[in-house]
Amino acid sequence: SCKCSTLRDYQCLADGERPRLRAVDTEPRKVAVRDIATIEGVRENPLVGYGIVVGLNGTGDRRQTMFTIQTLANALQRMGVQIPTATARVNNVAAVFVTASLPAFARPGTHLDVTVSSIGDAKSLEGGLLLLTPLYGADGTIYAAAQGPLTIGGYSAGGTGNSKQVNHPTVGRIPAGGLVERDTAIDLQKLERIALMLSEANFRTASDIASAVNQELGKQAARAIDARRIEIIPELAGESNLANLLARVEGT
Repeated sequence: SCKCSTLRDYQCLADGERPRLRAVDTEPRKVAVRDIATIEGVRENPLVGYGIVVGLNGTGDRRQTMFTIQTLANALQRMGVQIPTATARVNNVAAVFVTASLPAFARPGTHLDVTVSSIGDAKSLEGGLLLLTPLYGADGTIYAAAQGPLTIGGYSAGGTGNSKQVNHPTVGRIPAGGLVERDTAIDLQKLERIALMLSEANFRTASDIASAVNQELGKQAARAIDARRIEIIPELAGESNLANLLARVEGT
């Protein structure tokens, strides 16, 4: 049987013969900076909101789910309709949490994909429509709004004693259902320093990236701060347009 330690270093011949050393490809592979590092501050931010899904075919929350009734009553009250919460039926309505990711350099009007998840005892969100829902960041500020028909990746069919469920019919998505309302883009021209953050901390890799960036720019503008952070000073790089500078750095 084969006694080779690794298939990379040895090539086994037929059973009973000694393994033969195989030449290992020693040609270095080029890895771009963008593949192993990110720019500090340029990242996605999570958003969350609370809303209601309407238009369900009797698969919504039950009467004992009080927060759904309160939400429906508040929504109708803002539209000038008063309902007694004690007698309201919400079979066609479901309370949901709405989540999305706000991408870097998002501008007002940018569309987002949103995920809608039931938080009550609804059986399914199939065929539902999410009403206008504000989406908040971690600081409590509204950054986007979501609305639209849901797409469900599962279903639930049948009745008591004879039912079938595939995936999770209480979770759905709305492709491009969110709309950014607040400008969150970073003004690159105001940055005095740019930092690269390694995906995995390594002093050697950080030092090599700093050397490669300096070689690409032809100036000593980058230095490794620690095992994860590489700092670049645009003024020393001699590049007035920071977008072009970052493009050169990421492609190094």
